Amino acid sequence: TKELGKAMPAMFHVIYIVAMILPMIVGFLTMQLEQKWFKTASLVYSVLLALLNVFHFVEQLMGNINDISQVVLLLFVAIASIFLVLWINKWRKEATA
Repeated sequence: TKELGKAMPAMFHVIYIVAMILPMIVGFLTMQLEQKWFKTASLVYSVLLALLNVFHFVEQLMGNINDISQVVLLLFVAIASIFLVLWINKWRKEATA
């Protein structure tokens, strides 16, 4: 990918894969795997993504609050991420009970 005629750094692609593609892979694996290690890994990954989404929302608030649709979208994603963490934690605890 190019942005304003400049090649994107390799780290951008790594971050994109980790933040955008890996969650879909984990979602598909969730339907197949029930091992304790996977549930713990899913919880850790969901916490990291929730933090990423919350910080992205806060960054938008501090930078460009005039783009209301973007602010609302990022708020929704941050809230959904937090609920995902809670649900995965509940799922992990149910398996051990």
